[in-house]
Amino acid sequence: GGTFQFGNALTPTGTVFNISSDVVLNKVISFPNADLKLINDVTIVQWILDSNTSIDLNGKAIKLAATAPNTYNIPLDNGAGALIPVTINLTSGLNGFIEVKTFGSKHPSNQNSARFLNRYWSITTPGISSPSYTVDAVFAPIDLFNNPTHLVPASYQSASWTKIDGANISGNTITFSSTSTSLEFTAL
Repeated sequence: GGTFQFGNALTPTGTVFNISSDVVLNKVISFPNADLKLINDVTIVQWILDSNTSIDLNGKAIKLAATAPNTYNIPLDNGAGALIPVTINLTSGLNGFIEVKTFGSKHPSNQNSARFLNRYWSITTPGISSPSYTVDAVFAPIDLFNNPTHLVPASYQSASWTKIDGANISGNTITFSSTSTSLEFTAL
């Protein structure tokens, strides 16, 4: 039921705090210059992060409590300092969680070897049986392998790729709406 505070007013620029917890963290706050890196999957009920804080998922999952429709801004970075935030606007579905993972590699089922997006995401909604949400997922320019020019957002389910209807890419942001409880996506 307590608060985990990362950093304070005297925290030096570039300080990274590693997070590893087997228990749910009730409240997480951060101060300027305090960046976070996950060592294990982490579940957080509430967070108040400084606008300069970023999170390196490090191949792990962050799970945020979703008790009401809300916008969840997840200030991710790619581990090398490039910001790759994910915003999820949950418009229906509650009393569960939103879990986000991202990987700085080609999706293992992407057969394209010439040009591709070297990043993919996973979003699940444990405990929410009928979610409805929009996603804005940013990728870094370095995630583009061999400069693909006509990327199409697609999800991977049941061993096949499906174009995400209504999805688009503007700049380095993939935007779409979904009602899926479990979704892996990238751009092909």
